Amino acid sequence: MDVWVTSVSISPQAVFNVIWYVAEAYGFVPDRVYLIWNEGVARQLETVKELVVALSRYYGKSVEVVADESVRVYEEDIEEFRSKVGRLLKSLNAEKKGRIVVDITPGRKFMSSLLLAAGMTYADHVVYLLLRDLSYMNNFLFHIPFSLQKLIDLKSLFKSTPPLSGERAKGEREKVFITRRDVMCVLNSLYLDNRLVHDLKVKNQVIGRLSLKLKRNEALFKPYPISFFDEVHGDSSLIREVVLSSGMARFANEEEAFKEVLDRVTGGGRTVYVGFDTNSLIFRVPSKLMELLERGYAQRKAEMLSLNFTVSDEVLREVSRNVNQKLPFDPKLGEYSNQLTPKARLFMIAQGELQTLNKRNYEVASSDASGKSGDEKIALDYKSFAAEKGDTIVFTTDDAAFIAMENYVKQGVIPVKLEHPQQQESYVGRWDDARDLLYYLSTVLGEISIPPYKLKGVWGGKNARDWRQERLALINFEYKRILDVNAKL
Repeated sequence: MDVWVTSVSISPQAVFNVIWYVAEAYGFVPDRVYLIWNEGVARQLETVKELVVALSRYYGKSVEVVADESVRVYEEDIEEFRSKVGRLLKSLNAEKKGRIVVDITPGRKFMSSLLLAAGMTYADHVVYLLLRDLSYMNNFLFHIPFSLQKLIDLKSLFKSTPPLSGERAKGEREKVFITRRDVMCVLNSLYLDNRLVHDLKVKNQVIGRLSLKLKRNEALFKPYPISFFDEVHGDSSLIREVVLSSGMARFANEEEAFKEVLDRVTGGGRTVYVGFDTNSLIFRVPSKLMELLERGYAQRKAEMLSLNFTVSDEVLREVSRNVNQKLPFDPKLGEYSNQLTPKARLFMIAQGELQTLNKRNYEVASSDASGKSGDEKIALDYKSFAAEKGDTIVFTTDDAAFIAMENYVKQGVIPVKLEHPQQQESYVGRWDDARDLLYYLSTVLGEISIPPYKLKGVWGGKNARDWRQERLALINFEYKRILDVNAKL
């Protein structure tokens, strides 16, 4: 009987991720899991128990969870913890009916130290899951790039015993539906199978190469100089748009422009509104700005309450007008019949950004500029809004739009022009950017192959709800259990 011994911490992820890692990577699913707990983590204990039950169901092995009074401790009683852990591991070692694995990843330092000491004497393996980037610490296993995670068997390291190992089990290849966020699960699965370099294809034509790095949060995309055009997939120029939307490419002055805006928000002591033109929505500027806010300005979050968003009424009209374009109803188009055109699918990126802004309760900027449209109407909308609300920063990626708004600087409109990057032979981004690259290539082009899988952003019957939930069809995936457990998180 294989057993697993660990302590429960305030982070259910730190406890469950290691159990899930060895189950998926090595096929090691313990028969019994001992969860050492105290009253301060009683809620987290229940969460971990539920997750172990889910893992048991989808990995095809009954797992007994021991989390009763026999493994309850008092948080500040170090001597009791040492004694209880020592007796437990000593008794398990005496029975010796299978492998004993001690995980020291979760818990306070003294807990990990005492588990390590007892495990080095009585366990077969003492493991620790290293996370190289703590900004992911509250994520579950398959939403963290595997290049940032490493399982270390400390007993093997210090006593030269064989490390914990095993074979990854494959299932039947299936068609499953996933979300944009779940594309990270696919990348991590490929990483576990040591598939790091991928030729991306549309209609059997290679459009570029995606490479995942072994030890860094880094991915490289090299687009190939190809040209194609058809009614259902669009043309190759869409690839350049998607590379920038995904974040694999960044605006030349992006970091500088974003920080200038956020510093203005935190330093002014007053409410500041931020608006966007249509192209900046397509290139996901709101999401990128909020990501910088989350990552780089976390310690100043309270000050960000003064950051508010607005969207021009003309921008809303442009997005609405373009996302409603459909291909003809024609059986010859197969699954693309009566589905969105490639241009409409590109504008669905902007629609997604509007959904994100809606969660932040954006306000509509409008004006009574009858007879005006396009860039001029957008500028007038923000001018009218600034007259009522105060200074309004507006992101644009277009020279004409910038000039139109620059005319109203004295009226409170502050245009910020994001400069397009120079075209490069290859682009380096994070795994998160590679995830979004695959999602947006699949949706805008309609489908993409990343052998042995195919990601489909369009299928017969895809509806508005599928678009809102950012769903893809994943073909030929043999590790459905990952997605099944993921759905329980």
